[in-house]
Amino acid sequence: MAESTAERLTEIQLSCKSDFEEFVHSNAETCWSVVTIQAPQCQEDESGEVTESGRSPLELVAVIDKSGSMSSSGKLTMVKETMLFVIQQLSSKDKLGVVMYDTHVTSTGSLKSMDEKGKAEMTSLIERLSTGSCTNLSGGLIEGLAMIEDLQKSQREAATGEDTAAVGKKTVASVLLMTDGVANEGLTSVHDIVKCLTQRGRHDFYPDGGYRAGSLGGGRRRPQNRMRSAPPPMQQQQAPAPRRGVLSSVLQSINPFASTSSSTSIAAPPPPVAQTNVIDPIQIPQQQQQQALPYGDPQLAQQLQLAPDLQQQQVAPPPPAPPSQVNMPPPPPDMPEPSAAGPNDLSDQIAASVYTFGFGADHNAELLQALSDAGNGVYYFLDSSEKIPESFGDCLGGLLSTAAQNISVEVIAENGCSIKQAFAGRSTQSKGSGQTVTFSLGDIQSEERRDCVITLDLPVLGEEVMEVTVLRAKMTCFNVITGMLETKEVELKLRRVKSVPAKREPNEDVDEHRNRIVSAQVMESATALADQGDLTSAKSMLMQQQMCIRSSASKATPVSTELDRDMDRMAEGLASSAAWHHGGKHLSSNIAQKHICQRSNDVMESGYGNRMKMKKKAEFSKR
Repeated sequence: MAESTAERLTEIQLSCKSDFEEFVHSNAETCWSVVTIQAPQCQEDESGEVTESGRSPLELVAVIDKSGSMSSSGKLTMVKETMLFVIQQLSSKDKLGVVMYDTHVTSTGSLKSMDEKGKAEMTSLIERLSTGSCTNLSGGLIEGLAMIEDLQKSQREAATGEDTAAVGKKTVASVLLMTDGVANEGLTSVHDIVKCLTQRGRHDFYPDGGYRAGSLGGGRRRPQNRMRSAPPPMQQQQAPAPRRGVLSSVLQSINPFASTSSSTSIAAPPPPVAQTNVIDPIQIPQQQQQQALPYGDPQLAQQLQLAPDLQQQQVAPPPPAPPSQVNMPPPPPDMPEPSAAGPNDLSDQIAASVYTFGFGADHNAELLQALSDAGNGVYYFLDSSEKIPESFGDCLGGLLSTAAQNISVEVIAENGCSIKQAFAGRSTQSKGSGQTVTFSLGDIQSEERRDCVITLDLPVLGEEVMEVTVLRAKMTCFNVITGMLETKEVELKLRRVKSVPAKREPNEDVDEHRNRIVSAQVMESATALADQGDLTSAKSMLMQQQMCIRSSASKATPVSTELDRDMDRMAEGLASSAAWHHGGKHLSSNIAQKHICQRSNDVMESGYGNRMKMKKKAEFSKR
């Protein structure tokens, strides 16, 4: 009753479930629910080994930092060796392009088919790669995206009829951006570089033609105007808003559908605000009250509320909860209504996913995470050159096992219920007055899940109802395995009864993902505190959430176990200010993104990985 699964008509599965099967009909209650998209298993050959047979073609552009600092610690040498192995892993149906940047940007001009001739050309190019001067990261990124846009444009022009709509869907396109430093040529701010991803043409951001991209290997010339040494004129009179985490940007408030005129640009931190519980209390067993209250210390709760990435506007606190109910931790204050193309929906507007690789501790972790968030990829933090091969193996293994793209899930509350809060990775859009929420989820790789967490307000009913539909979910996606557009629908039904047992266990799967989103929020808030220099409070926040996980109903599940382990890893980076600035901050960004996006992004074993990733990591490590 609490779980309903759509009939298996295609390989992408849709299901939903709630924390409990029964709720008291005479009470207005809150129900936690999870809508799950499940990708199929990796394809296997007759012997049961993971195989690449039947996979979609890849269109990859490697954007390689060749600034002077890449010569240290053997970074460029390791990148070259890894790229040579990537070339050998690709087949004739794949295409590869290369962009190299220091002060200037050079590229192959177009993507080359990875037949014998193309592999020979790319191998020669990579072998000749040497270090240069500064770091024009924005120019390299723009060129990489432009190359894929040009390819897709030519494919559309060559296609006819219905084939035109399928261009870009039957292939997996991605930009792999690598750097070890901070952007110091061209565009240099996080905001401006991320904005590049929304520009539909390479000249839009630079009115005079932009960057300087030379040609390699017979590629055609790019515009020859020199790269600007400073960003184009912008309105920057106000100080930029404090850093906001991805999860904080998409978690909905107590009324997530109410629009606001508040500016998201803050010149100075606002005055202290009252502690606010955005997620309403939930009736859970008495012995589990501790796990539902990770911020038992009021001072820590106040610090969480005032963390820079959560500051936006003052809101009035909700009425206090009855003694029998337990407060969940306070997510951020009221957020602006998500727009049709908000900051977390950029992946629908760009030609390819963007995966970022940061070498060492001198790169801008905030920038690389923001770019991968906007590009529906992930950020890899490589604190040593030895991790480069396995990280590329993890990334390539994921791309080779892509199962579906352009996933959209619409959730509609039914029969007087309303959606109170919604979270699913990096993209949430709302419609109506708490009745509909839409998740734009990008792609999904084999064996991955995407779990959309929704809290529903259940209305008071005058009598018992043995079965009532509280929400409907509809998923659409393009299945790259079958080459077809797929649609699935599912309903969540509950029982509204006179009474429920005083002690009952919540659904383990729902509890696991409640742990995940709360923990991810704690990670982002702890990162914000550490950036302010308050390492003690940041560590205390992580420790309290660990205690909550360890006492939860889902404490032994793979995700909860990984959350617990990752908080230990984050705490090591908070040991001192030096530890934080020399890798701790980068690792924290990397870990939080992994749990928000439900995708592996490091060399350690992860419950978010799949067998193809494991296979490729092993192959790359033995190259």
